[in-house]
Amino acid sequence: MEQFSRTTSQNSLRQKIACSSYSHEDESMSTYFINLMSQARWLPNHNADKELIADIMTHFPKEVQVGWNASKKSTVLEAVEYLRKLDEIEMLSELKENQQSVNINCKYRIRVKETVPSGNKTTGGDLGNQPANKKMRRDF
Repeated sequence: MEQFSRTTSQNSLRQKIACSSYSHEDESMSTYFINLMSQARWLPNHNADKELIADIMTHFPKEVQVGWNASKKSTVLEAVEYLRKLDEIEMLSELKENQQSVNINCKYRIRVKETVPSGNKTTGGDLGNQPANKKMRRDF
């Protein structure tokens, strides 16, 4: 029974290496690669690292694959460094997009400015029974 369970999990992992794809929502590319690579190394008769790297790189978008192939790098450490750099670029890009979104929201906020009715020279404090005039102002 234990042998069957081990064989089933090994086959499942082999299928995952051969057929899966990376999902951006779950984890970073480098973390995904490291996790899959470390699992694959425990397989009996596993492929050489270069073949495993090539198989796992097919899980990523075409741009990542093309960049990896053009880099002419081949080790696990080089693959992890390559993917970490892409993760950093993606993270910075997302931060920049979020910052732009915040700036746009701030640009169009509306402020309410209270003004004192003309003739009353009081600035701030209690204006008595006279309501302050409110003017709407947009900051652009």
